[in-house]
Amino acid sequence: MTGWVATVFGHPVGFAFLQTRQGAQEIYGELLETAVHPYFQNQGIESGLLKSVQQFQKRKKIKNIMALAFRGKHEKLFKNAGWVPSKRTVIYVSK
Repeated sequence: MTGWVATVFGHPVGFAFLQTRQGAQEIYGELLETAVHPYFQNQGIESGLLKSVQQFQKRKKIKNIMALAFRGKHEKLFKNAGWVPSKRTVIYVSK
């Protein structure tokens, strides 16, 4: 697992965790979690964390990284950071 921590004046205010796995033909990643402290939200910190994940993806030549994002604010955040919805997958939920 790889992680990133965003800090303000040396204090952690956000993080992102990425799990990489070896698939049948390629390495892929799963973005397990991102979070930003409520006092520091809407300041671009989570977007910066997502960009760090993308830079890591390019450096390590990871073909795809999957992330689960709820519709609304988080979906918009991913789209604004350059992530695109998958055309190959569907998510099912048990209620």
